[in-house]
Amino acid sequence: MLANEDVGRAIHFGGSYETNETEYLRKMIRSDAVCVDVGANVGYYTMLMAQTASGGSVHAFEPIALNAALLRATIELNGMSNVRINQCALGNSIGVVSFSQSSDSAYSSIHDTQRKPLERTLTVPVTTLDSYLEREGVKRVDILKADVEGAEGLVVAGASRLLSDETRRPHIVLLELFDQNLQAFGSSVKTVIEDMQRFAYRPFVITDKARLVQYSDESKAHYYNVLFLPTTMKTLTN
Repeated sequence: MLANEDVGRAIHFGGSYETNETEYLRKMIRSDAVCVDVGANVGYYTMLMAQTASGGSVHAFEPIALNAALLRATIELNGMSNVRINQCALGNSIGVVSFSQSSDSAYSSIHDTQRKPLERTLTVPVTTLDSYLEREGVKRVDILKADVEGAEGLVVAGASRLLSDETRRPHIVLLELFDQNLQAFGSSVKTVIEDMQRFAYRPFVITDKARLVQYSDESKAHYYNVLFLPTTMKTLTN
């Protein structure tokens, strides 16, 4: 954890981060769940998944070397054996990609988000979630979280086989969707939501006490994290 960055500062001084999302996931992740954390940063959600899915597995993706090293150290200190850390980006292609690292690593992405000063430009490996799952023999994913500062649409495109397969696909998808970041990729909140709807997912936001509310145009002004559930899943909302 880096206390001089926004995520680390929130955890250090507040003891938690994204409390509504945390409460919801802690309640919904089964002990045998297979979880994927895309844009793991220093591992807040990775650790939450690993602790809750103690009999399952977590596949974390983080291209920044320092963050990946901190995450490995955290996993080792906590004696967790159910986490695999992949030091690469996820997108809609396989190869290498230019990656803009900001002074606060949480704002880093394939494009410069311009939300924090640019520190350096790296070349990092990139793959698709579909390719990774096939290569590693991962048969299903139960929970998918992606916070990649605008590249969420690329992650979705690179997971099209998974999201199309009702026998393998996640029953919870949590995406950070912020128009300013998405526009750098020629995308938008509306576009990503429409893409997910084509895969038969419905959008929600997580409000106080982990209650779900159907996503609406008004939600965009107040919520960046959008929860997607399969249309076949019965959901209790406000």
